[in-house]
Amino acid sequence: MLIFDITQGVDLTSEWKINKVVKSIKLKRIYPKLHPVNVKKRIGKAILWGLIPIEPLLELLLLPATIVANKLMQKSDSEDWIEIGAEKITISEKELSIIKAYNIEELKDLKIHYCKNLMIEGEEDMDERAMKNNISRIVFTLENTQYEYFYEGKKKEILKLCEFYYSRGIRFKEYHDGRRVFMGKQPKYNEIQKLKKKYNIEW
Repeated sequence: MLIFDITQGVDLTSEWKINKVVKSIKLKRIYPKLHPVNVKKRIGKAILWGLIPIEPLLELLLLPATIVANKLMQKSDSEDWIEIGAEKITISEKELSIIKAYNIEELKDLKIHYCKNLMIEGEEDMDERAMKNNISRIVFTLENTQYEYFYEGKKKEILKLCEFYYSRGIRFKEYHDGRRVFMGKQPKYNEIQKLKKKYNIEW
């Protein structure tokens, strides 16, 4: 991972940018404020549906609340951005005056999530996974550390990037509204086997 000083003339004004030469897309970063899961409400539903016995309730009530995102109070009008390209993923941190650059070939378990509707605040009875499935984000692992960045994005622009990645043989997984997809669609089992062979991808 490389870190640069963003005071050296980096353009922060453009939220979207498709570069036809280097095949990259520039997206606006967001810091979603997701409140803790309402444990009592979830337990009440579970009791109503007969999913759990009464005895373990005390233990469940003591579970810590789940908080998502590293800057809970920051609004979504941040000037930070994320640029996803053929060779690097670049992340700006204006508050820290730095840019982080990750080499694609060094990343593991790269996942690109995009959604129909951007959700900034989660519903009370949604668990952490459900919350994240409603927010566009990119996730990857580097040196045993997982990184997760949220962004605002349009499906058609993300699909352009996915198409380019498939054509270049870049290993990644594509998710739409939390579901594993290929170019925005969920293929059948036989189709998946053909796609895995043709594009050398994992499912």
